Amino acid sequence: MQPAPRTGGGLALNDYALVVWQRRGLVAVILLLSVAITLLTRPATPEPLYQATVTLRVQAFDLTTTGEAPITPAIDIPPAEVEAARSIEVAAETVESLRLDQTPIELLGTLTVRPQPQTNLLQLSMIDEGADTYDALLEYANRYVDFRNAQDEDRIERALVEVDERIATIERRLENVSQELASQGSVTSPETQTRYQAISALYSRYVDLREQIELDAALAGDRVAMVGSPFSQKLGAIPAGTLALIAGPVAGLLIGCALAIVLAILRPRIMGKERTEERLAYPVVATIPRLKKRRLARDPLLLQRLSGWGAEGIRMLRAELNLIEERVARLQTIVVVSPEPRDGKSTVAANLAASFAATGQRTALIHADTRARGVRRLSRRKRRADNAAPASMKFERNSAGFDEARLGAPLQAEEQDLRHVVISKLHEAAREHETIIVDTPPLLAFADALLLTTDADALVMVLRNGKTLEGRAVEALHLLSRHDAPIVGIVLNDMKAGRLDRYRYRHYYNYNARPQRRAAAAGAESTGEERTDVGDAWEAGREITAS
Repeated sequence: MQPAPRTGGGLALNDYALVVWQRRGLVAVILLLSVAITLLTRPATPEPLYQATVTLRVQAFDLTTTGEAPITPAIDIPPAEVEAARSIEVAAETVESLRLDQTPIELLGTLTVRPQPQTNLLQLSMIDEGADTYDALLEYANRYVDFRNAQDEDRIERALVEVDERIATIERRLENVSQELASQGSVTSPETQTRYQAISALYSRYVDLREQIELDAALAGDRVAMVGSPFSQKLGAIPAGTLALIAGPVAGLLIGCALAIVLAILRPRIMGKERTEERLAYPVVATIPRLKKRRLARDPLLLQRLSGWGAEGIRMLRAELNLIEERVARLQTIVVVSPEPRDGKSTVAANLAASFAATGQRTALIHADTRARGVRRLSRRKRRADNAAPASMKFERNSAGFDEARLGAPLQAEEQDLRHVVISKLHEAAREHETIIVDTPPLLAFADALLLTTDADALVMVLRNGKTLEGRAVEALHLLSRHDAPIVGIVLNDMKAGRLDRYRYRHYYNYNARPQRRAAAAGAESTGEERTDVGDAWEAGREITAS
């Protein structure tokens, strides 16, 4: 029973950077658009910033009416005094007086209040555009001084009124006790005498307190006063244009990355061996490295000639097929499919045929994908001849040792005769070859690919890492599973080299670079012995040609 591909699941955290890199074209387009919009909407140069500073002396005190410490100076300014320096009433009066284009809250947003440690000094700073910042701070400071001193005078007046009320109350009590003493005559009780003395002492205390408050208020003068004159300095203009040029591309980059991640979540692509096996429920039997497509389009066999990893990946696929053949049955017809075009299916098919041919097997490669660009095509004259004679296929010997032909007639046959024509041509090729590799059209685009899988002994699906959509791969596997196709596994194309792959790459080239290895391969080529490595076959071919 075939395993069922899984369609659920989200995007792993370690895949975000990869999906952004895979969609770097989209990110680059959005980034360029943001830069263009930023350049077209570049703001005008703003007015320079000015910072005005003024210092206030604040005599903070605790005014009580209990007769003890009427004015208590403080070494540090209390936090309440610092917060009181940001007065919304004073800001409103300043805005109205200077007719500023700001609201009181906006004016307070430019104001900073900092107390000086271990002193009674309070520093007010205002940073805003334009030279009128100095006038705004000076007006605010003057109005705050008047406002704060008026508050202190009001507090003193209320304290004096409260002390006077208490003195009047004590006077009435003292008068009552005096009348009681007078009524007793010469014989006075000790209790009455004691009350009279206590009330008299309390009266004298509040009278002294009133005098002390008046004296301290007169000596202290204004509790809040300006120290020195305010000063102002120019800070320079905010580089609005520079900030916009920076913020625009950054915003475009973030939007592009976010859009790439959203697209990756909504339409995930094949990414990595582990994720592919988890999502599709089929093993990855081989991985193919990332090479330049133009070079492979001219000669697909460069995959093994130029890349040790590529040669090892094809050998891994061939070994997997050989092991299945030993356990199950003879695998003569091997079909290579892919869900969509440009997945690397034709390249894998050509290199697999070369790998089988290098072991001495009579191998045939049948190009059923006549629309592919990545395979070596026959001439137009040959194509016309093949189409004119659908009953046979003409094979040409490839330099790598296998025969190749194009299956042109089935693609133009009637629908009811299509399967019979395909079977007859495959049987014709099977009479002369031990292994047949069939390169099919894209599975989800043409019905020919599905018909070619009906009589296959093994089927290999090629997916391009980072390009093939997971949904398309799942759809193709469902289609093959529904018709009981003998799926061997998945070949991941366009993979980036990992640590193990880099080791394998170096090991392969170090192994094949030995002179005695090349000499042995050349001897095997001249005697017709079997070679177990397609790279050795090419090395031997070079030696023979050179000699």
